[in-house]
Amino acid sequence: MTLSRIILIGAIINLIAFAAQSQTNRIAINTTGAVADNSSILDVSSTIGGLLIPRMTLVQRNGITNPASGLLIYQTDASPGFYYFNGLAWIPFLSTAITGPAGWALTGNNGTSAGTNFLGTIDTQDLVISTSNSERIRVKSGGNVGIGTSIPVAILHVRSSFGQLVAKLDNDAGQKTILRFAEDGVTRWDIYNNNGTPDNNLDVSNAMGTLVFSIQQDGNVGIGVSAPSAKLDFGQLMLYKGLGVVANASDIFFDKAGLIASENNLWFNVDADNNNSGSFHFSKGTETSTGTKLMSILNSGYVGISTDQPEGTLHISDIGTTGPTLFLEDGSSTEGDITWDVNEVLNIGRWNKTTDTFTEDMRITSSGNVGIGDNNPGYRLELPNTASVLGKGRANSWVTYSSIRWKENVNTLEDALDKISKIRGVEFNWKKEYGGTHDVGFIAEELGTVLPEAIDWEEDNSGYAKGASYSKVVPLLVEAVKDLSLLTQEQQQIIEQLKAEQISTDMKLETLNSQIEALNIHFDQGGN
Repeated sequence: MTLSRIILIGAIINLIAFAAQSQTNRIAINTTGAVADNSSILDVSSTIGGLLIPRMTLVQRNGITNPASGLLIYQTDASPGFYYFNGLAWIPFLSTAITGPAGWALTGNNGTSAGTNFLGTIDTQDLVISTSNSERIRVKSGGNVGIGTSIPVAILHVRSSFGQLVAKLDNDAGQKTILRFAEDGVTRWDIYNNNGTPDNNLDVSNAMGTLVFSIQQDGNVGIGVSAPSAKLDFGQLMLYKGLGVVANASDIFFDKAGLIASENNLWFNVDADNNNSGSFHFSKGTETSTGTKLMSILNSGYVGISTDQPEGTLHISDIGTTGPTLFLEDGSSTEGDITWDVNEVLNIGRWNKTTDTFTEDMRITSSGNVGIGDNNPGYRLELPNTASVLGKGRANSWVTYSSIRWKENVNTLEDALDKISKIRGVEFNWKKEYGGTHDVGFIAEELGTVLPEAIDWEEDNSGYAKGASYSKVVPLLVEAVKDLSLLTQEQQQIIEQLKAEQISTDMKLETLNSQIEALNIHFDQGGN
């Protein structure tokens, strides 16, 4: 059959297929004979070509008479690209005009309406802005904005992860930079540099523009004063060494000599004596010599509570009451979270104010041993002997000192396999007073007869052990595995040798059998 006839037959077959599919008012164009999809009027499929839209120039496009809405062409000149007719004009894909499709162009848009067009989401998803493929700004679906954080917890949440400058307020020269706080559009407070003059002062004013707070570039702070003349200047009331001013004679007194007329007033004073000249005291009483000093700050920087002679940066003296030396409370009216009671040891626990009882949680002894739930720790860190969670610790890993730098007389363990065979692994129940749970492990006293290095014995020579370090069994296991591996290798060599000897014996037997069979044949044939 000639090539022309083959082509003609193929064309006729495709025409028949085309016509058959056209009968359903849907057209499929393909080489497989597949019918058109029910959702389409025209279904074109191919693995060797694409769909080519009519191509024409701008003049030819504009020459189309009464173009239908949705008509699509490819323009070859004057801003080439795909254009469609929207019923009024020819619109390029991704147009910046408001009449174009939804989308924001990289070069800007025109004809937008603030009530209709916006950049963002219409569902409950966040809006993310990134640079260098890393998130920089996130607008949460609830409205919070995060800069440097993906979980903003305020209307504006700015976070720096690398110690960078978080925010900078700047303005033109000669203009003051203002940070304004307002409520419902009404100005409440302004924070700004000093009226735009070229200095480094920082001022705070109220809604009426009245200056209420000022920090000068020399470090002086003024409250109600625009030019403070001291580190802290109240205008009419200034606090610094050497000046005493009565604020309220019945309540608080500031004085150098410590003179006060009312009993049990709270007063502050600076020492006038020569022992701690310049020291600052919070006291209760009538005068320095008879008053009770509640807190003292020495000129050395030492702070004393219930003592005026602190011997460290913070010195708290027990005043002899039944209560704790230091009580930290979380707002509860009955019990503090942390209580420190200093005597021979440092106790950390909980003090119940209602019952005046102390429950110890942790203890640090004078030797530095720490007990958690154990009031007599014999180790640097000790937990109680109970199989419950109270006697357990948890960590990702424990690191043991093991460098060769700290060791000498290093030798490989001998007879490891023999020693391992003498160790008994057991399952057991802890006695009720020690937790009562089921467990597995070793008997420390038995383990000590094989590996005494793993046992910590009682000091009374009773023969009982305090405990065992299970980790010390690991080196013995390692060497035992090596011994077992070597023994296995030797046994394997013997097995291989026996196999070879067996093969040799089998070959000899086979030769002997052949010889016997040959003799039998010979005798059967009457041979001598």
